[in-house]
Amino acid sequence: MSDSLKALVDTVQKLCLEKSISINKLAKLSGITQSTLDSILKGKSLNPTMTTLICLADALGVSVDFLLGRSESPKVHKPRKPQEG
Repeated sequence: MSDSLKALVDTVQKLCLEKSISINKLAKLSGITQSTLDSILKGKSLNPTMTTLICLADALGVSVDFLLGRSESPKVHKPRKPQEG
């Protein structure tokens, strides 16, 4: 299991505990099937899609970088709107 996948699994499990969200509820909140989420958490899905990662991050209220262990800040950075003019 790669470092980023291990970070993903650890972070999802930790956030679910902190937020009292079951894996089943996370699947529903994120729109990801239970089987896909189970595969990720068991390390069987070695390369989850970007769409899957975004759905998980949105459901947990964190950034994808935080899920993958690439950022210590869970904040979601929203892009700025372009200025008109």
